[in-house]
Amino acid sequence: GDGRVACGPRGEHTRLVAELQPGDGVYAPNLKREVEVVATTRSHESLICTVNGLRISRKHPVNLSPGCEESAWLEPQAISAVEQLPEPMLVHNFVLAEGGTMAVNGIAVVTLGPDTPSDHPYYGSSAVISDLQALPSWPTCDWAGAPCKPPPAAAGSGARSGWSPGAG
Repeated sequence: GDGRVACGPRGEHTRLVAELQPGDGVYAPNLKREVEVVATTRSHESLICTVNGLRISRKHPVNLSPGCEESAWLEPQAISAVEQLPEPMLVHNFVLAEGGTMAVNGIAVVTLGPDTPSDHPYYGSSAVISDLQALPSWPTCDWAGAPCKPPPAAAGSGARSGWSPGAG
């Protein structure tokens, strides 16, 4: 929750991740303009990495290029040590009106839904949005204490493949 999110038409201001609410504007580095936050989520994560001062889920795609053009999308665990926390920390994620990326602590991170650079079968699909909309807490969704629905490939196995949502 203490990551700094770029806001404003050119990302010239920042706000804490934990302060963002539906209706707020954030800078989408891939679009190079501000877009609206449609929904927020909160969940818990115990395997995290620190990238540019941002504590983030180990598989949550990041791009170290400020405009997303000069480097590839990577999982934090490919560029930073994985830390096992003694207690899970609260992590945040977002659904944006468009663009599917936001800048946090100077790096680009993907958000939830089909309008993202993610090819994850669940988190990068409209299914995750439908599931969030079904929660009584929509649009300030609380996944804390409730497991996320597994992607179709892992259904029935109890396992989740790919990235898990969340930036701290």
